Amino acid sequence: MTQSFPDPAERLVKRERLFVWLRYGALALFAALLAVDPQEPSLTPTTLSVIGAGFVLNTLIWPALYVRRLAKALAAVSAAGDALFLLYFLISSGGGHSPLWSFVFVLIAAMSLRFGTVGGVGTAVVFGALTLVYGMGASDTAPVTLYQSVVRALSFVTLAVVVGWLLRHEHAHTLEEVEEARQAVQRSQSDVAGFAMLSGTISANTSYSLALEQALDLSLRGLRVRGQGEQDALGFILLFDPNDQETLFVAVHRNLDASDAARRFTRVRGQLKTVLETGEPAIVTDTSREPVLAGLTASKTCPTMVIMPLRAGFTLFGVAIIGGPAGMPEAYSNRRELLAVYCAQAGIALQSAQLYEQLRQERDRIVDSEEKARHELARDLHDGPVNAVASLTMGLDFARRLLAENPAEAKQEIDSLHQLAAKTAREMRMTMYRLRPLALESAGLTAALDQYLSRLQAERAQPQFH
Repeated sequence: MTQSFPDPAERLVKRERLFVWLRYGALALFAALLAVDPQEPSLTPTTLSVIGAGFVLNTLIWPALYVRRLAKALAAVSAAGDALFLLYFLISSGGGHSPLWSFVFVLIAAMSLRFGTVGGVGTAVVFGALTLVYGMGASDTAPVTLYQSVVRALSFVTLAVVVGWLLRHEHAHTLEEVEEARQAVQRSQSDVAGFAMLSGTISANTSYSLALEQALDLSLRGLRVRGQGEQDALGFILLFDPNDQETLFVAVHRNLDASDAARRFTRVRGQLKTVLETGEPAIVTDTSREPVLAGLTASKTCPTMVIMPLRAGFTLFGVAIIGGPAGMPEAYSNRRELLAVYCAQAGIALQSAQLYEQLRQERDRIVDSEEKARHELARDLHDGPVNAVASLTMGLDFARRLLAENPAEAKQEIDSLHQLAAKTAREMRMTMYRLRPLALESAGLTAALDQYLSRLQAERAQPQFH
């Protein structure tokens, strides 16, 4: 984020361009006043030549101002030219009786704008001395002229001092505004960087503690008033106890006493209760009157506290509390939108951690279910088909030996083993069906249950249901 500030060179060029237009008007006015002077018309050919030269030079100055490197030198040359032109017109139009002495005030103001108080006072002294010289030269015949000259000289100096003071005051005010603008830009850049850092923390970590600490630090920095140090403010975040939703505990804190950090809040009242019920932030201007906050040791040094809810959607996880001096409400009113964003990000971090914990528990439940199913399958296979196959193996060995000694009895043994093999096959098919009934995928639940019932009826003469 960038922001442009006033350029001194640009201001100088704009000011000189304004003086160019004023100079045109002054030259035209000089010509008009000298032409209609009732005492002694002074618009001689020489004067007309000087006025024409002034117009020409003034016209040349305008395009030269586009060359920024020449702007400062042109300002000095223009100032000297203005003074010399006015001096010439004063002398040529009657000296002490010239009708152009009022233009000295304009020249003094212009010199003050260009060179500050020194330029204005210097110009006032030069022209004040000139008017005194004219006044003293005419004092023998017209004493009032000396008085007028003194008044005129004092007016010049007074104007220069007043204009210089006003310019200094305006300059100081401008510097203060520029500094405030720079600080505002720096704060904005810091806010953007902090928001990016907080978002990165939320996306890269499943633990909410780090995100809460960053959100608390950013909120403290955002509400810090001018002249306040890091130790002059405090902050802490209260979250609901997962095992007791009526109890709040301190999750993270800054500049909070150990005894306050270990406290648990069970009976919430006052503004804190209002924030938890409405989900809207609140400002406590006197913590001594707040039932819950008054019990904190830090409330004695931080009489003002801001309570902001931590929520994500319709879920409220707790509150963030920032304490500081009496000027905090004004800082909060200027930064409330940004602090709301920080608290919203903290709420998202809490919601993400909650969802992650739920996902982890669900994963553990699925893993446990699968492990239990594997154990049951192993037990079923061991108690049923495995034992049956072992019996078939031993029975076949016995039938093979019996076949050489007693063929008739061996035939009965083989028939018995055939029945056992058929039963084992049915049990294995039943076990496979319980693991993954194909009818459930192809025909649906009703058909799968009908098929399962038919298999049970085929295996048992009269199945028992409980």
